[in-house]
Amino acid sequence: MTLPPSAQPGTSAFGPLNNHSVEQAPAMSGPEPSFKERVEALKEVTNLFRFERTVYLVLTASAVVLLLVSATVLIVKEGPDLALLTPLFGSTGLIAFTVGRVLRMWDRALDILQPPAVKK
Repeated sequence: MTLPPSAQPGTSAFGPLNNHSVEQAPAMSGPEPSFKERVEALKEVTNLFRFERTVYLVLTASAVVLLLVSATVLIVKEGPDLALLTPLFGSTGLIAFTVGRVLRMWDRALDILQPPAVKK
C-alpha cells in the first residue's frame, strides 16, 4: 500500500517540508518613507483610533473617581468590609488595564515614527 504524496513523511499538501525547497520572500525594495510621510501615517492612525482612546480615557477617569470615593469612605468609616474593598480593587484593576492599553497604542504610534533601520 502506497501513501498519497501529501501523506508521505516529510511532505505536506503544499510540498516538501525541508528548508531547502522554501523560497525566501524578496526583500522590500523602494525608498524608505520620509519623516513627513511617517507623521502623516501617524495622524491617520490616531484619527482612526480616536474613539477607542476616548473610551479608555473616560473609563480611566471614572475608575479614578471610584477609587477616590472608595478610599474616602474607607478612611471615614472605621473598618473595611467587602462592600468597600470590591470597588477599591476593581477600580485599580480597571485603571491598570486602560492605562496599559493607551500606552500600548502610543507605543505603536511611536513605532511608526521610527525609521525602518532603527526598528528591532
